[in-house]
Amino acid sequence: MTEVPSDDIWQKFGCADLADTDIWFNDLERLTLVYQTKGADRSPIINSEIDVQIHLPRLRQLSVENCPADSPLLRAKTSSMLKYVHITDRSGKIEPAAMVSGQSIDTLAITTYSSQTTSESFCQATNRIFGASCKAKATSLTLGLSSQLPNAEHVSWPQLRKLSIFSETPSDTVISLIKKLPNLAELVMSSIFIRGWIHGMLENASTISTSIKMVYYGDIYAPAAEETTTFLKYLLLAIPSLNEFAFSEKHLESLYKFVKANSAAHPQLLAIKYHILC
Repeated sequence: MTEVPSDDIWQKFGCADLADTDIWFNDLERLTLVYQTKGADRSPIINSEIDVQIHLPRLRQLSVENCPADSPLLRAKTSSMLKYVHITDRSGKIEPAAMVSGQSIDTLAITTYSSQTTSESFCQATNRIFGASCKAKATSLTLGLSSQLPNAEHVSWPQLRKLSIFSETPSDTVISLIKKLPNLAELVMSSIFIRGWIHGMLENASTISTSIKMVYYGDIYAPAAEETTTFLKYLLLAIPSLNEFAFSEKHLESLYKFVKANSAAHPQLLAIKYHILC
């Protein structure tokens, strides 16, 4: 449905008896709901949603974008049949995640384009979602171009498995954060800028206790920078759990020489599968 005020969406599916506030979708297996946004803050267009109870007993896949905080969907009753949840957000509040918190689902993916990702409310919300009580088998958080990586001191994401960062991010913030993500298996970055130490980075590279298996660094369209290549070398030394390492062609020659020169002292470098992104 399009051009439908959000306070009317659920009324369309209600019964004739307005006193009955239970709305059942007994056979619905896949639901995709996109709320229209408006204004500079990209907040959802909403007046006041009716107070109803939504039931989705057979729902398997749920995709929600820009869900308002007072939507009845956040109180929906689902079942163990729900296996896939994808939430896209522009406000930094990621409200729909509350409805699946603690449920045993296969995949929980959150994509945010909010500029509020360093805020206390965003950190608190994601700490609940990816905290110790999270039972999702595959979890991912994607930060879009407008989003920034929050300070590691405010983050507790022990159950996060995949982190994708598409905004330019300080190198020291990345390192500080992955040290606090013990179960992170995949790290995707598109651009970093070196901040903090660089001289002696490789000589003093200490092992990071992490489960990262794959690192993808896709700065394909960025100008070549020796400091960035040094940072990639640091990741190769500091993450002994690595199985795959993908990078743009501009880093190939330098990384090849580095692996060749250091494989005797660090034999794990030869066990990694290297991929060139183009």
